[in-house]
Amino acid sequence: MDDPESSLEERPTQAASAPALFVELTAAPASGVYAIRLVTTDNRTVGAGACRVTAGSGAYGRTIDLAVSAIRRVELVEPGSPTLVASLR
Repeated sequence: MDDPESSLEERPTQAASAPALFVELTAAPASGVYAIRLVTTDNRTVGAGACRVTAGSGAYGRTIDLAVSAIRRVELVEPGSPTLVASLR
């Protein structure tokens, strides 16, 4: 995330299992349910669930049907709040 108190990381799972995405917010601008969107390297947008945030904090994790190398960025969207963006390099 652009905010230094938010993090996005790929957490390894068991060998030969699907890639996993874990999002943790520690200083979100507003409480609510943030839609998680994966934007791929070929500019497709793929929904990846939602993260409930209360008092600036929330976490969400799941397996994903994309190679991590195919993800350009992750966006968290809550109407009325700035879109939070994490770029993968």
